[in-house]
Parts: sequence; structure tokens; C-alpha cells
Amino acid sequence: MKRKSGGFDRAAAPPQGRKAPPSTPLTVRKALSILDALATEREGIGLTSLANRLSLNKSTVYRLLSALRDYGLVEQISPNGRYRLGLKLIYLASQVLAGLEIREVAHSYLIALRDQTRESVRLGVIDRGDVVYVDYAEGPEKIRLHTYPGTRAPIHASSIGKAMLAFLPWDEVERLIAEHGLPRLTTNTICDLETLRTHLDQVRAQGYAVNDEESTLMVRSVGAPIFNAQGRPIAGIGVSGPAFRMTPERLQSIVPSLKDAAAKLSAQFGYVVQHGAPDAQEAERNGQPSSSGAATSA
Repeated sequence: MKRKSGGFDRAAAPPQGRKAPPSTPLTVRKALSILDALATEREGIGLTSLANRLSLNKSTVYRLLSALRDYGLVEQISPNGRYRLGLKLIYLASQVLAGLEIREVAHSYLIALRDQTRESVRLGVIDRGDVVYVDYAEGPEKIRLHTYPGTRAPIHASSIGKAMLAFLPWDEVERLIAEHGLPRLTTNTICDLETLRTHLDQVRAQGYAVNDEESTLMVRSVGAPIFNAQGRPIAGIGVSGPAFRMTPERLQSIVPSLKDAAAKLSAQFGYVVQHGAPDAQEAERNGQPSSSGAATSA
């Protein structure tokens, strides 16, 4: 039998040049049409010309441009001059490309780790307080976990999520928790901020996180972070299975292969350990004291 984990699908904006569907709110459709028009004007375009091209009221276009400019999606070349696409779009595009690239690069590592452990292996990234699983290698056992790409899991109750949180600046972790909370999913879920902080200190010291039936009863997993060239966690890789097979001893036996795969993937994205283990580097970067030795994960 398979155990399926569910998640919510969230609609994405239509690709450039494609009209938004009729169900899209009118204001959003107008804003998207402005971005599409600006994408064809490398030198920028004036307000009047833009309004005429889109057959929209000049005041409406100005109001939407101002809102888009506030979010960095549009910039004005001079106070009374032309408008063009903003640099924030480069950042957004880079995040999309990074997600696509990491899936392509990581897939062979997922397969190899699946073959080594005979358990299901997942690749996840952080998105709006959740871990989103972007790739998956299903284990061969009859009783196994199954995950569809796009499935979401609360970041605080996922081994991949906790592995990534442990290497983010604490103020960023606090902001994520303030926005999304620490909902209880099982009796083992960590729902207190200070308890979570202590737990993440342990995760950072050992370089991996364990999900001990914190999101789903009778399921355990172990996850490790993948770093980019700047030492920031951009994804995580995890091995999951039924709790009767994924005993504490079995989890520990998987950790070396898991960390090795995560380290090799980090190297693919330019991460270089210069002063010892990644946990020491990340702790120093985040202004947090680095811990030594392995700690037991709850």
C-alpha cells in the first residue's frame, strides 16, 4: 500500500505574452498587461504612450505603475520620464530558474540515495512558510511514502524544512513563524518558538534534521540542507519512510549517505567549506554561536 501526502496547489501567473484568464480580477489583468507591454520596451515607455497602447485611462495606468514601482517590479528612469521593468523581476526570475535548475541537477542524487536506502527520497524548497516538494524518487518497498511534486508541508514539521531553517538568520525564521505560525499536526509537533530555536541549534550542530512523526503519525524522515555559493540554504534533501522501518538506529545509518549527497549537491551550486563544517560557517554568518558535536533530534 502507499501512504499519500496531500497539499494545496496554488495557481501561478500566466507566462509572458499570454492573456490572463477571464477569472483573473480586472485590476490584476491590467497590471499584468502593463508588465507585458514594458517587457517589449528596453528603453522604457512614457505614461501617455503606454496608456494609449493598452487603451486604458491614463490615471488608471499611473496608479498601477505606482503600485508596481512600490514593489520594485517597475522603475521610472527619471522623475518625469519613461517607465521600464524593475530589478525585482530579475530576483523573481532567478528564484524560478534556481528551482528548475536544482531539480535537474539533483535528480540523479535522489535516485542514487533511493537505491542506497530503499526508501523514498524528496527534494524540497521553502515557499511562503511551507516546504514544497519539487522532485521525488519513490522507494521500492511495498509499504512506502508517495509524494507528488508540488505537495506542501509546514516548514516546522518537516525534516527538510527544519534543516533549512537551522541555517537561516534567526530574524528571518522569526518572521516566517510570525506570518505562518506553528500549527500542531500531531502530538510530536514543535509548537513553541523557544523550543523550536533550541531544536534548530541542535540541527545546525549536527547538520541534519529528523522529523519524528511531527507531521504525520507513523512516518519518520531525515533531511539535510543544500547550500548555494553564498552559504544560504536553497533546498533540502530528505529520506522518509514508515516509522516501523525508520527506527532511530536506521535513521542514524542513513545520515552519512544523506549528508554526502547534500554536500555534493551544495558543491554543484558553488558552496565551498573553508573553515570546517558548514554548521560552523553558517552559525558564524548568522551571528549565532556554533555548537560542537552531534545532538539528539526530537
